[in-house]
Amino acid sequence: MGRGKVVLQRIENKISRQVTFAKRRNGLLKKAYELSILCDAEVALVLFSHAGRLYQFSSSSNMLKTLERYQRYIYASQDAAAPTSDEMQNNYQEYVNLKAHVEILQQSQRNLLGEDLAPLATNELEQLESQVVRTLKQIRSRKTQVLLDELCDLKRKEQMLQDANRVLKRKLDEIDVEAAPPQPPWNGNCSNGHGGGGGVFSSEPPQPEHFFQALGLHAVDVNQPPAPPPGGREREREGGRRRRRRRKNRRKMGRGKVQLKRIENKINRQVTFSKRRSGLLKKANEISVLCDAEVALIIFSTKGKLYEYATDSCMDKILERYERYSYAEKVLISAESDTQGNWCHEYRKLKAKVETIQKCQKHLMGEDLESLNLKELQQLEQQLENSLKHIRSRKSQLMLESINELQRKEKSLQEENKVLQKELVEKQKVQKQQVQWDQTQPQTSSSSSSFMMREALPTTNISNYPAAAGERIEDVAAGQPQHVRIGLPPWMLSHING
Repeated sequence: MGRGKVVLQRIENKISRQVTFAKRRNGLLKKAYELSILCDAEVALVLFSHAGRLYQFSSSSNMLKTLERYQRYIYASQDAAAPTSDEMQNNYQEYVNLKAHVEILQQSQRNLLGEDLAPLATNELEQLESQVVRTLKQIRSRKTQVLLDELCDLKRKEQMLQDANRVLKRKLDEIDVEAAPPQPPWNGNCSNGHGGGGGVFSSEPPQPEHFFQALGLHAVDVNQPPAPPPGGREREREGGRRRRRRRKNRRKMGRGKVQLKRIENKINRQVTFSKRRSGLLKKANEISVLCDAEVALIIFSTKGKLYEYATDSCMDKILERYERYSYAEKVLISAESDTQGNWCHEYRKLKAKVETIQKCQKHLMGEDLESLNLKELQQLEQQLENSLKHIRSRKSQLMLESINELQRKEKSLQEENKVLQKELVEKQKVQKQQVQWDQTQPQTSSSSSSFMMREALPTTNISNYPAAAGERIEDVAAGQPQHVRIGLPPWMLSHING
């Protein structure tokens, strides 16, 4: 009988969805690896979980190289109509300006999504936070409007279906009344022809109860299944036991580890590639629907033919999200794409990327939300809620760092003030002592000098000097003051006279 067709729909239970995603993710990565080895194909797989975590696989050495090949394949038709070298040389300055514009748009978009917030100051984070809050209000208002519109549509459809059901039931009742057989009339005085009272009229002759018994026949129930032949159940049980034993033996033996290597036969490799490619695309679609994940799968065959799958056919959106995650790695290899031979291709790719980024940025700014469905609005709301958490966390971190820095400055200034105050007190004390010392210095010097004179002068009385000597001195120093004539200082004379 088979199990029938399984309807793919999102798993509502969160735990079951996470378990299913983990199992199918591992299987998808394994299938992509096997396809790249067996069929010599170039495979790139980008997988975002419902929580926003990135899983990726690339058969080449660098994922971005495969994405570059995909972009060149997509824009191959535009490259066929490329302008001349003179025109490209004239447009090189425009390419440089466009590249700078793309960098600015990407930086702004990363900030709105709560990424690369380290260079922003506190006031810039506050402006960004207010912008995200306004956008969230607009998104929630739009989501509420979409839900109300959908609810009104469902109620209207329900009313229409109920009206249609009533009409159909009325028609069925009329058909049943018209097709019903007429009922025989009831006659209470009619008998069955064998005596007895009244009853329902019957045209069939009565049959004796022993009619079938006389013929040796028994009534057979057609709904009962036929009885199995003798010994059939035992044979079925034995066959089931044998099958279980064979399965158990196969499980014990296993098929062994198969070594993965490139299939050398060209036809076998093509057939295997066709089958495994279809299975891989199917698995990508299933994990995208069941687990609400975003998947981007790119496959290049050995002949260079492209096969791709993207959730909701939004390959550019998923790749743009992946580029935001791998921004640092892209910066490291950006110099490789700036050569003269690649910039014209980059110019076309940047022009397409500018349109995509501007459209996405309008949605992040709360503009042009009418073009989004309910699922896209919910995803955008979740992204902005996560962004708001990161912005507020970064702002709180900056404020705490500023507070700690100010506290350290305050502490250092307080210590410096204490040192300066101590030095000031010491200098004031020294200055006060110097003033006191200057005030007491003349008295101390005069007393000490008089004491020294008493000790130095001889005890001989000056009156004992001969008068002739004094007269000679006065004659020599006539007209001079007394202390000069004697040859002594005034303080000594005053001491002597006293």
